[in-house]
Order: sequence, then C-alpha cells, then structure tokens
Amino acid sequence: MPKYVQWDDAEKSKGSGGQFLKLEPNKKYRIRLVSNAVQYFQHWEPVICRSPGVVDGKTVDPLMLQGFAPKKRYAIWVFDREDQNRLKVMDFPPTLFEQFAEWKANFNDAPGGANGPDWVIKLEVPGTDRRRTKYKASYLDKAPFSEDEIKQIKEGNLKEKLTEFRKENTPEEIRQLLAAKSDPTGPSATSVLSTPSIPQAPVKPEKPANTGGYDF
Repeated sequence: MPKYVQWDDAEKSKGSGGQFLKLEPNKKYRIRLVSNAVQYFQHWEPVICRSPGVVDGKTVDPLMLQGFAPKKRYAIWVFDREDQNRLKVMDFPPTLFEQFAEWKANFNDAPGGANGPDWVIKLEVPGTDRRRTKYKASYLDKAPFSEDEIKQIKEGNLKEKLTEFRKENTPEEIRQLLAAKSDPTGPSATSVLSTPSIPQAPVKPEKPANTGGYDF
C-alpha cells in the first residue's frame, strides 16, 4: 500500500563517526570546508600509495618509472553536518576542487574561510563504473564559523595533521608494498605503511594547493 512521505524523507548520508569522511555513490553530504586544501598524487594500481613524484627533476616514484601515472587528488578538513558537526578529513578529485574554486571567483571570498558557505555534495555513478563518477557540489547560505568551531580549528593543529595524513610514501615504502603484493608471506601493506617515513626532499609542486581561507 502506498504511503505519504515528507519532503525531507530522502535518504541522507549517515556519518561514520571516524576522522575521515568517505564520499560514497548516490548519497548526499552536507559539509563546511575549513581553510585550505592540500594537493597530493595517488596510485591505486598496482598498489595503493601516494606518489613521491619528481624531486629535483628526477622521477623517484618506482611506479611512475614502471609507467603507472598517479592521479591528482585533494584533501581538506570539513565539519560534517550530518555527523554531529565533527571535524573530518575529506578527500576529493580535481572536478570538485574546480567547483569550490568557482565559488571563490564568483564571490571573491574563500570557500573554506571564516564566511564560507555550507555545501551539499553528491556523487553520481552511471551503472557500476566508478571511473565515471560525477561529483556535484551545491553551495548553500554562508555559514560563519561559530565560537566553538573556531576553538576547534585553532586548537586542533589541523594544518600539521592534514600534511601528515596525506604525506607521500617514500620510494622504499612503495618497493616494499610491491614486494608484499608479489609475496603473500612477506610483510603486510599495513605493516609497511606504519613504518615511520624517512624525510624526503619536497615534491613538486612544492606548495599545497590553496583555496584561500581561515588561517590555522
């Protein structure tokens, strides 16, 4: 039997309660961007890792030397409005970055700044082909940070944490991941990636992508 429904009965995303906001197909997410995004380069094949890229004009990424090209990605802190307004890290592709940047160009203000808006993000996947995923970001009214949000931002060491979360893997770590994949009896990917990284020279582009915004 059919039933009457309310206009707000549409399926909403449910927060996971973790520190990372994973965007899933055919769901909507309401978020508030916080400050700037960082740019990094991600491999998914033949192993999952972040590329160390090119240093001083020399390719140091073992996967790039094998012909595997990493994909440009971004990460930013957000307040997850659907999960008790928790601070989380959201990873996203260039197509979404361009939509945030368009808002900045139109309003001459930083989308992650003190007077930025809330956003609703939706992923659409034609069929089952995740490679064709479309990201759509719709901005809402401006949502100035509350006193509590400003406190969380200032006391959270967010800039340092985000840089650490999305730090590139070293060439040695990537070689170990490849070895672990080809030898199931060797160290696991988790144990490889949990090994402290040896500091590397800056990867080009050296500066994180900048959306403009609130100063940590």
